[in-house]
Order: sequence, then structure tokens, then C-alpha cells
Amino acid sequence: MEAAEGRLVLGVNLSHDMACAAVRDGRVEVAVAEERLNRVKYCTGLTAYGRIVPWRSIRYCCRELDRDPREVDLFVVNSCRSNARRQLQEQLVGIDPARVVDLGHPGHHLAHAHSAFDCSPFESAAVLVLDTNGGFVEERGRLLRKEHYACYAGSPGGLREAFKDWVLPGEVSVGELYCLYSAALQLTPQPNGAYGRDCALSAGGKLMGLAAWDRERRALPALLRVEERRLSIRLAAVLERLRELGRVNGERTAAVDELFGFQLRHHVALERRRDSLRRPEHLRLAGEAQRLLEEAVLALARRAHRETGLTDLCLAGGSFLNVVASTRILEETPFRRVFVQPAAGDAGNAIGAAMWGYRQLGGRRRPYLELPYSSYLGRTYSAADVRGVVEGRLAGLGLQLQELPDEAERARALAERLARGQVLAVCRGRSEFGPRALGHRSFLAAPWPARMRERLNQIKGREWYRPVAPVLPREELARFFEAAWDESPFMTLAARARAETREQAPAVCHVDGSARPQTVTAQQEPFVHRLLLAFGAASGVPMLVNTSLNLRGQPLVETPDEAAAVFLADERVDALLLGDLLVSRR
Repeated sequence: MEAAEGRLVLGVNLSHDMACAAVRDGRVEVAVAEERLNRVKYCTGLTAYGRIVPWRSIRYCCRELDRDPREVDLFVVNSCRSNARRQLQEQLVGIDPARVVDLGHPGHHLAHAHSAFDCSPFESAAVLVLDTNGGFVEERGRLLRKEHYACYAGSPGGLREAFKDWVLPGEVSVGELYCLYSAALQLTPQPNGAYGRDCALSAGGKLMGLAAWDRERRALPALLRVEERRLSIRLAAVLERLRELGRVNGERTAAVDELFGFQLRHHVALERRRDSLRRPEHLRLAGEAQRLLEEAVLALARRAHRETGLTDLCLAGGSFLNVVASTRILEETPFRRVFVQPAAGDAGNAIGAAMWGYRQLGGRRRPYLELPYSSYLGRTYSAADVRGVVEGRLAGLGLQLQELPDEAERARALAERLARGQVLAVCRGRSEFGPRALGHRSFLAAPWPARMRERLNQIKGREWYRPVAPVLPREELARFFEAAWDESPFMTLAARARAETREQAPAVCHVDGSARPQTVTAQQEPFVHRLLLAFGAASGVPMLVNTSLNLRGQPLVETPDEAAAVFLADERVDALLLGDLLVSRR
């Protein structure tokens, strides 16, 4: 086998959240989700003419590295289905099929595991994977089982499977349970009005936000069957629980003992919700779902520790975007350190697939043991790109333009505006890879008054119960928050606000006193750190609200032109930073 050094591996995810990532010498050099480029949220590649591969993402990565796709040494593909390799081979016209491989099937959870462990700072660690659905095992078109959860022991030699389990007919996964509760609450009903067909991919953040409003914390129903070697959930028991809570109306439309799937339309008729989820029974339902997820996560984490004996833990799979559940692992299990892959959902499997391919070529370097991982993996747009937006979309609108090439001057100018209560849209530097904006494609605002949260939710078209997150210098974390960790550069863990924070920065405090902070150092993100210090000097509070730069139902902004469109869509956004150019309303 040839040496892996210098060879380029592209990982391609073909499940939902299609994406491509480029790895060289064990380092992720560029990564992007297809939805950022075609503007189709949670993109699956499904078209009227069949499924297509994420060719925009592949082209994006190759162009950023100035490489022709024919110069890529290895393409590694992953999805939940067994036909991913054939699909990519057929659509990569002009590429030698021998250079297109997969991780074996099902390899979905293995890709998740590599995305977390190979990007972590741990030489050895347990790796826990939990998502809504992993890889499917089929026979003659009949679905036999689905990956439920998996645990690996990571070491300098690679990953060894510690345990794995499956969702069998008549069962649902932990992630599917969460989606069933979301559908019962009708958090994101589809526009055709067929209730029970909620968008499962948007359920997580919404349900987690609503659950914090539940103060009753009643005893949990016995839905989780936690045995020594297995955790399982019977679909019939979940449906019966929802019936007890009055969330379903009508009889089952199918027998559940042989069924897979978690969309309620397969099983029951729902009574249409006509209110805004403020009633106590809605809050109780959300709280119950969240606590069931947390209890399942804790049970799996404790087993991971028992079976691996390791004290560091890596997490991946969409369920671990739930910051409350991930944080409880640190607080209530023997694990001392946790690394959550920032792109924990399926887009991150592009990274995992590429990392697996790098190892298959003989690569053993792990640069993230020495240098911190960064999720700023997209491209930087040039001054010429910004000028094109100014001369195009922003032309003739009477806007004020100010060039701010000096970083210190730029930080002071923005801090003064933010201290006056302005809302700032930011599009600068390399775009983030993952669902969380980290200061490069963000709305920024002062963390006060408390109604700033409502203002931002109105601008973005979000629900009343959704929180917004703080960003602050890492050295200020202990002053404002109580946390079981000392840094969270990717907003993957939760903390509890101190009294000073609730008084001086109420907009970032959720109803239960929690927050999802992003900590920043001068080494990790120099400009955001400088801006926070400048804002602290102007206001006395070195903290800002940071929420993603997008509007309801849209993917995060990628280009300066898309950022300008968001800025123009609502006059409550006071200014827009495009690279070094500040655009503001007169």
C-alpha cells in the first residue's frame, strides 16, 4: 500500500444532510454541507429524476484545494443504505470506480465514530454513537433491522467495536422516540396539513428548547427497557403512552409489531393542535421526552465506561446535539472529559468517511492531538466577492458603507454599535461546518435587555420558546457560568447561569437558568475574542448573543450575497459586516 502522506481523500455523505469533506495527512482541510450551496435544508439529494450525489459540495472542496476531482486519491462514501458506493460510482463520471469505496455496510455508525475520535484531542477514548437511525440491513427489499447505538474503544491503533445494538421490528430507537413526541406536539407540521408528518430533522432543537419550560418533572413512564446488554423501546408502548396523554385521536392504522418507522401517520390519527404550545400539558410532554432521552444517554454512557474502562469520551450522532443530555454525562458518569463532534449529525459522516479512508491508505497521523480542531472549514470570500454584492444586490439603496481593514478599529466600531442595542449580521472568514454558527455566519447582539431574545426570534421567524446562546472569552467563563467543563468552543455543552449573568445578560438565560455558551480564545478565533473584549470595555459585560445567520426554514448563510439578502429582509437588523466592509442603514 502506498504511503498516505500528502494523498487527498474526499468523504461523501449520501444520507440526509448531504456533505463532502476533504482530509489530507489526518487533517480536515475543507468541508461543506450541500444545503449551504443548493439552499435545500437537510438536503437528501432526492429529485423528480431520482437521487443525485452532492456534486456541488464535491466541486466546492476540489476548487478550494485547487484540485481536479480526477486528482483525488480516494473517494469514501457513506449513507444508511447499502447502495451508496454504486450510486457514487455511477454519478462520478470520468472517475476510476476503483477509487470509490465505502466503509462496508452498515458503516454509518463507524463513520460517525471516526468523525468524533479522529478530530478529538484524546489519544485514547471511548466513542459513543447515537442517532435517529443508523445503517439499514435489508434482504430482498425487506428491512430487517437498523443500527440503534454503538460504542467503540479508540486507541493509537484505531477503533475497536465494544458493543452495538439494533432496532428490531416493533421497536423504535431513542432518537425515534424523541421524534414521536415531537410529532405528537406537532412542532413542525408539514404544509400539506397531514399531521403526524412533522419534520423529524428539526425536532431536536425545538423540543429541547420547549422542554426547559416544564417545571413539574413527573415520574417517567416505563418506556425504556434498560437491561445489562441491551436498551430497547417498544413502539406499541410509546403509542399507548401518547394515547394516555390525549395526544392521539383515532385507532391505529397498522399493526405495530412488524413495523419500522416513527412517523405517527403510520399508526394513529392526531388531533390538530390549534394553540402555540403554552398549555401545561404541552410543556409536560416536551419535558417527558427530554428526560427519557437523557436517561437513555446516561445508561449508554455508563455501559461505555464499564466496557472500555476509559475516562475520556467522544460523542457523535444527531442525538448528541442535545447539549443537556451530553452535559449530564460529564456531571453524572465517571467520564472526565467529553468531545462532541460539532457536526454530530449526518453531515459529519463526510468527515468520518474521509478519516476512515485516510487510515485505509496507511495514514496514522493525528494532528488534533496537538492542534485544536476547528469547525471553520468552508471557504473565505474575497474582497471581489463582496464588491460584487455591493454593486449588485446592495446598489442604489442608500446604504452607508464603511471600510474597516484594521482589526482593532473594526472591533471598536462594532462594539460601540452593539452596546447601543443594535443587531449585527456577520459574514466573514471561513464558514462553519455543522448546525451551529460560531461568529462567522451569525447574528450578534447585546445580551440585554431580556427582550433581545424575543427580538432575534422575531427577526429569524422562530418560535417563542427558543433560547439564544452566549459567546464569551474562555477566561470569563467561571465569572458568568457554573459548568462541568472548562471550554466549549463549538456550543456543544450546557452550563448554568450565575446570578450576575441573570442580572447583566438576561437574554442568554433560558427559562430554567441554563445556557449553551461558546467560549473563545485569542488563538482559536482572534477577531471574535477582540470584539468581546471591546464590547466588555464599552458595556462592562464581555459577552454577546450569538445565533445563526438564517431565517426560518432556511439553511445557514454561506455567501456574502445570501447574507445581504437576510440583512435586507428585516429593518430590525441594523448593520451587516461583510468581510472588512460594514453596511448600515442611514
